[in-house]
Order: sequence, then structure tokens, then C-alpha cells
Amino acid sequence: MMNILNCPQCGTANQAGTEFCMQCQFSLDKEYLTEPVCPQCLSLYPAGFNYCEKDGQQLIDKDNLTFQCVICQKAYASDVKFCTDDGGKVMAYGQAASGIIKELNPITTHVSVPIGQRFVASFLDGLIAMGLMLPSVACMFVGFHAIEDRDYELGLVLWIIAALLYLLPLWYSLFKDGFGQGQSWGKKAVNLQVIQEETNETCSYKKSFVRNGVMALLNFVPMVGTFIEPIVLLTAKDGKRLGDKAAKTIVIEVK
Repeated sequence: MMNILNCPQCGTANQAGTEFCMQCQFSLDKEYLTEPVCPQCLSLYPAGFNYCEKDGQQLIDKDNLTFQCVICQKAYASDVKFCTDDGGKVMAYGQAASGIIKELNPITTHVSVPIGQRFVASFLDGLIAMGLMLPSVACMFVGFHAIEDRDYELGLVLWIIAALLYLLPLWYSLFKDGFGQGQSWGKKAVNLQVIQEETNETCSYKKSFVRNGVMALLNFVPMVGTFIEPIVLLTAKDGKRLGDKAAKTIVIEVK
């Protein structure tokens, strides 16, 4: 099979041995490297190698391989896996001879947010949900008294309104972590953020529905359901409750 070399400047595939890219005329010749590393798969090669045998990428010197936070771009050593300033994942970057910075393989290990901070955010979100529930409870209460007074039609209407108003706190409870930059109002108050583990993007409404839906379903388990998620969170070394594992999300601190 003919070896294909990808131009580091424009990405065009060229045949092995080509001196200049057929698309942008970038020089594909490389100076002698003492510690070659592939900027795509991070494979190491003996001195003198110029191209990766696995993916055809032009090799760079190991000294040009850096590790930076994806949020603030702060540089770290290769063994640091999570930014201490803003919670961003530390990822591998490679700088080719052309000066182009390429984002490489993600490192998914993360640092857990203090448990107390997460419980404060949860408590605040609970208070917000209760506040949003008050109109529904009021309608239910008035409707109950209307039925006691034999005004069944008014009572039924009020109960229907109460059921509709209950959708508001339910909506908040399920989709709150998809607001803004992956922050419910409670999390925003204590500088927490939910991000997607696989892409490092902010939590979407879909992910929020999954992570909070798990907790909602567990609450239906008799006697112990309400305590399952807090117990998992307290004992998990990775700082993830069951909802986070199901949605593949991470809670980080935003500074």
C-alpha cells in the first residue's frame, strides 16, 4: 500500500517522497529530528524518522509537544490532567515547523469539586424549585376547598391549572443544568458548571435531562431512593453521581 503523507499546513494527502504539497506548495521536507513524535497519535520514533507509519502525519520534535488547558491555554507538565485554575481538561498540543498548533488526544481525567459546594448548589436549586411550585400548591389548595364547598366545577378547573403550573418546577428540575454555560441558578451562585465529559462542551438540555432524570426516578424508590445519589456522590472517587455517569457529564468549578 502506498504511504500517504498529510500536509501539516492544509491537510492535503500527498504521496510518500513528495517534497512540496501539491495543494499549497508547503515544503514537506523535514530537518533531522532527534526525538520524533507523531502529533496525531503521539507515537514515538527513533532519531531520523520524518513521518508516522500509522497515520502518515509529519513528525515533530518531542520538545514541541505541549500540554495546555483547553479553557485558559495555561501550559502544564505532561502528567497534569486537569487545570487547577478553571477546571478545564489538560490536552496534548503539537506545534509543527509551520507554527500551526494542533489539538491532539484529550485527557479525560478530572478533579472533583468539593462536596460541600455541590450540596449548597443542590440546596439552592431545591429552594428555587419549591418557589416555582408555590402557585401550583396554592391552586391545589383553593381547589380542594372549592370541592369541599360543593363547587365541583371550580375545583376541577383549579386542579387542572395546578397540574399545568406544576410543569414549571418539573421543567426547571430536569433541564436546569442546560441553562447558559451549563449552570443552573444554584450552580451559578456558587461558581459551578456542568460540562460534557467527552467533548468538554457545556452541558446540553439533553444531557441535563438525563443526569437529573436519573435522580428523579431514584426518588420513587421507597424509603431509600432520596438518599442513593447523595451516598454515591460521597463515596465516588471521581466525584460523579449516577446521573453524571449516565449522562457522561462532569461538575467543575469556574473561577
